[in-house]
Amino acid sequence: MNQQTVSRARNNGTCRVLTNARIVTSDEAFCGTVEIVGGIIRSLDHGSSRLSHAEDLEGDYLFPGFIDVHTDHLEKHAVPRAGTYWDGAIAAVSYDAVLIASGITTVFDSVCVGAMGASGKDYRRDILPGMIAGIDTAYDRGVLRADHYLHLRADVLEPSLPETIDVLLGHPRLRFVTVLEDSPRRNLRQYRTILRQRGYNDEAELERLIEQARTLDDGRAEHHRHWLSDKAARIGFLLGSHDDVTAEHAQQAAGLGMTISEFPLTHEAASAARKLDMSIVAGAPNIVRDGSHAGNAAVKDLIQSELVDILSSDYVPASILQAIFHGVRTGIVESLPEAVALATHNPARIFGLDDRGRIAPDMRADLVRVSQNDANTPLVRSVWVEGRAVVK
Repeated sequence: MNQQTVSRARNNGTCRVLTNARIVTSDEAFCGTVEIVGGIIRSLDHGSSRLSHAEDLEGDYLFPGFIDVHTDHLEKHAVPRAGTYWDGAIAAVSYDAVLIASGITTVFDSVCVGAMGASGKDYRRDILPGMIAGIDTAYDRGVLRADHYLHLRADVLEPSLPETIDVLLGHPRLRFVTVLEDSPRRNLRQYRTILRQRGYNDEAELERLIEQARTLDDGRAEHHRHWLSDKAARIGFLLGSHDDVTAEHAQQAAGLGMTISEFPLTHEAASAARKLDMSIVAGAPNIVRDGSHAGNAAVKDLIQSELVDILSSDYVPASILQAIFHGVRTGIVESLPEAVALATHNPARIFGLDDRGRIAPDMRADLVRVSQNDANTPLVRSVWVEGRAVVK
């Protein structure tokens, strides 16, 4: 990059120098300086800069922006209260603000196609079009600060799945489709737990709902799995399997071309996925809470068994940052660079986002400044997306 380009960038505000930062790269953390030109990292140096326009980060951490490949947090903005549906574009902007404030600069908006069997989430059929249209509208208007991609969670028990999802498979920002089956056939214990969490405590009612769910499986789940596998092979999106319980589940998924194991519920399923060369996504809230809220495998145990490649926020955007520091502090992860890579470099590599996820020359300047207060709580102080300050 020549000096004339640098001067132009400095004049239009797209050149900046961040110094006196504890920079976390893929393999080390050190006090240094990052120079950004035109939204791209131009150079990375040890030590502090003496340039008059350098921004002093006061010894705070500087991370790559987090890449969150699974969050269903948009639903909480689309349906802020049961039975209340919010304007899609307004919900998208509100959701985006939470992501950015949590250090997430690239997000896969995880929306469910289907009502997840008989588990009481019929409203998902109603909110799907508005959520996607809202994100698209906000994206086209340029009012979103994070970089948004589409992640479809396909409920294979949904009768209208092919008709509903087919048009979405051509979406220009589609990156990922997860196969979801929320059924007693798949995992009876998990299904009972979910129903109880949703307020169904009467045993007779529970058994009635379980039996109702069993009647849904008339072969459509397997038909839809194969249909999605064929679509993925022809269109080219990544396909994943959600909530696998057994080694057989992982083997079935790999046999259909699924390369991602998302939230395996047992050590058995995660181990099988690793042997099958599947990439494994786990939820950061599980680490923060020191275990699964539903009694499934603890992510800390999976990490220590080298059975996790990516941490996603799942349902709490702030959980990624919390999990990184909690993981290092408690010895779940050996080093800060290793912990940060679970939410930056690893998802970028696995999902083909080769221009981001690391603090290195020629990478996108998606960056997060993080400090720790006296209570050892990590706080996002500043966020840059392609070198532009979106949180100051």
